[in-house]
Amino acid sequence: MPMIIPRGNYSLDFYSNFAKLHGKTHDYKIMFKDIDKIFMLQKPDGVHVVYILHLSQPLRQGMTLHHYIAMNFEIEREANVRINLTPEQITQKYGNELKPEMEGKLYDILS
Repeated sequence: MPMIIPRGNYSLDFYSNFAKLHGKTHDYKIMFKDIDKIFMLQKPDGVHVVYILHLSQPLRQGMTLHHYIAMNFEIEREANVRINLTPEQITQKYGNELKPEMEGKLYDILS
């Protein structure tokens, strides 16, 4: 997934208490409790949506601190995501909020 802040392409893995950003040169661990605010903004080009996370504990990349994470999504990009839990675990932990397999716009699935 293309990222604006920090710059580059990263894969995003979700766990119960944190998310991992894995890139070519840097890996980051983002604790869910450190996320203060989330914004989803449409870019003026009409093709992309930016998903912005504000962090109370910034990511460190050398001497640079990143207080925000900005992910760039194409509006028309669709995805099929399978949750790596059993259906019983999903209903026990999340109720009816998650399905074992989710399909739709990628930024909607992340939301």
